[in-house]
Amino acid sequence: MCGIAGTYGYGADTERIARRMSGALAHRGPDGEGLFVDGEAGLAHRRLAIIDREHGAQPMTTADGRYTIVYNGETYNYLELRAELERLGHIFRTDSDTEVPLEAHAEWGTAAYDRFNGMFAFAIHDATTGTVTLARDHFGIKPLYYRLDPASEAGGAPKVVFGSEIRSLLASGTFEAAPDDRAVYRYLKFRVQDDDSRTFFAGVNRLMSGEVLEIRPDGTEVRSFTRLKEEPREIAARPNRPYDQSVVDEYRERFQDSVRMRLQSEVPVGTSLSGGLDSSAVAAVIARQPRERPRTRATRRSAPARTPSPPSSRTPPTTRSATSTRRWTRTAARSRPTRSTRSPRRSSRTSTTSCAPRRSRSSRPAPTRSTP
Repeated sequence: MCGIAGTYGYGADTERIARRMSGALAHRGPDGEGLFVDGEAGLAHRRLAIIDREHGAQPMTTADGRYTIVYNGETYNYLELRAELERLGHIFRTDSDTEVPLEAHAEWGTAAYDRFNGMFAFAIHDATTGTVTLARDHFGIKPLYYRLDPASEAGGAPKVVFGSEIRSLLASGTFEAAPDDRAVYRYLKFRVQDDDSRTFFAGVNRLMSGEVLEIRPDGTEVRSFTRLKEEPREIAARPNRPYDQSVVDEYRERFQDSVRMRLQSEVPVGTSLSGGLDSSAVAAVIARQPRERPRTRATRRSAPARTPSPPSSRTPPTTRSATSTRRWTRTAARSRPTRSTRSPRRSSRTSTTSCAPRRSRSSRPAPTRSTP
């Protein structure tokens, strides 16, 4: 996962604010960072490199210098879109999928977003118009939050901060954190929290799935860019299609193609296998791909903490804080803990003869019964 952040309308403080917001997202991008400032707009990026790791640094700008993007996510059909854009005269300088949404925006504007097959959250700055456009994917897989300064809502130039996480907005220092009482009440009462744009923080909103936020020098506008909600109704109005073998074959082809598209990467790709029907089907399709046989790893939840037994006179107990226990849990998969890091109960039972092999249950003598 990458991390993006940005600010608009804060004048001379733009770069300082953008750097602070970027620092709050350092954990999302260990492979690189970048900053872009132009007038009232500032864009920051923390990168986790997946495709074209050598040349996909961000922020990324078009050859003419007009559009600049910070991008989090992946566009799975970027090769098809790239080929179409090349036929229209666009020249690509990298193999990164990030450059495709950038050039697509330059060609088609926000109308391009409904053509993206993927998960994404990005911001694009237009140096000609001074506009910053935010967009979030059709299903809201990638997060994107923003806050519009209430003082700028009455009119004039807007002041906006946005980012992949609310913590980056809080790090901007442009507002004081306060709870949104209505959002908190609805969650506690109905367990509903993410069905609208409000968050637990007053004034902080989430960009909803399939939406764009345009930030212009004279104001802001939020609207939908996709017809995804209308398409199911149109499909439902069509005559019913017989459920025959052709439907089964089409579903299988579409499903396998979808999985294959998500395997495009320059780094190892993993999937979570819970044992259910959906994850098992995904893992089965991955295993049939003409590539390295998938490696598996099993995980399980840690057992609940046990009350230590009284210390033995032979082996003193080992004391550990809650913090060290959590640290041991995280590193246990990488290295076997030493005897000193084992739990007090196990340590108290350790003896000099503990290395002797234990008899299996089947080798123990059978119990005898005496008859009167």
